[in-house]
Amino acid sequence: APEPAAAAIAYQKGQEIDEDITVLVYDFGGGTFDISVMQKNQGKYVEIETNGDKELGGNNLTNYIVEDFLVKIASIINLDMPLDEDEFDEDDCGISFKDYKKNMEQIIDAANNAKEELSVVLTTNVVIPLKAADGANKNVSFEYSRKEIEQLISRDIRHTIDLTENTVNAVKDRGIKIDKIVLAGGTSNIPLIHELIKDAFPEYFVNADEDYSTLISRGAALLSKGIEEEMSGITNSQLGVSYIDGVIYNKFKMIVPENSELPCSGSHVFGIAHDNQRQLSISYYDYDVKNYP
Repeated sequence: APEPAAAAIAYQKGQEIDEDITVLVYDFGGGTFDISVMQKNQGKYVEIETNGDKELGGNNLTNYIVEDFLVKIASIINLDMPLDEDEFDEDDCGISFKDYKKNMEQIIDAANNAKEELSVVLTTNVVIPLKAADGANKNVSFEYSRKEIEQLISRDIRHTIDLTENTVNAVKDRGIKIDKIVLAGGTSNIPLIHELIKDAFPEYFVNADEDYSTLISRGAALLSKGIEEEMSGITNSQLGVSYIDGVIYNKFKMIVPENSELPCSGSHVFGIAHDNQRQLSISYYDYDVKNYP
């Protein structure tokens, strides 16, 4: 099942809502941020609008925290490590590449744990076991706060709110009223998201007590048990192929427009590159016009 539909179904079943409604799903996962507007009409779920940012996910937010941890570690035990392993230099760091990789795993785990803990509490004590430049095993310890995380991630969170507002307005322009906004995805547990959603959409904010991390999987489980609703989605990007146009190579030709209702198909007539051509290689592309205008 499409993830937005699964989230919408899980929410509606959990709230025991049977009437036809329009739900905007704000899905902030680890790898991407996705917005889908799902409309239920006579038992059928139809995806009528999409938006989001495929380059933004919870992993990006974790990286901001990791970078901040690296600065703290450098000041505490004089161990200067880059975030990008391609920038690692054994002579500069004073540790082996193996120890660098092990250190980074510990730091990333600590950053993810801090992000999760600070969604519940205001401060936490971070302890990271590391291999220091002198070869000794050291536990680096420091206090970390929710406020520090929010300063790092607020720009990206506000970006998701802007995209959500654009989607709400696009649907309004089509004469469609959104009834509810539903949060999904593990990253949506961050309190700053709740605050900004409440500020931007006070009449829409819902499912404050939901477990956002499992909302989609719960919806998928309901569907697997034979819930009778039908679903229909739309493409959230242009679909097409690359071709040669005169002396221009790898030119993109759209075959299926964005927001086409699924299932869908498209066609275009191309010529061969030369006479008696016996082989053909077709490169398929998914072009996100929202992120790459």
